Amino acid sequence: MATEQSTTLERRNAVNIEMNATDLTDIVFALAALNGEITASMSDEEL
Repeated sequence: MATEQSTTLERRNAVNIEMNATDLTDIVFALAALNGEITASMSDEEL
């Protein structure tokens, strides 16, 4: 019983880690795109 629960939790954690990594990647790309847009809309003086 304990071993089965442990294995299930390990699988669940692995899935959660994968999902979190995907979410973080999406956030990083979104921030990079946003940063690019902000930089592109600024004049040379503002930079």
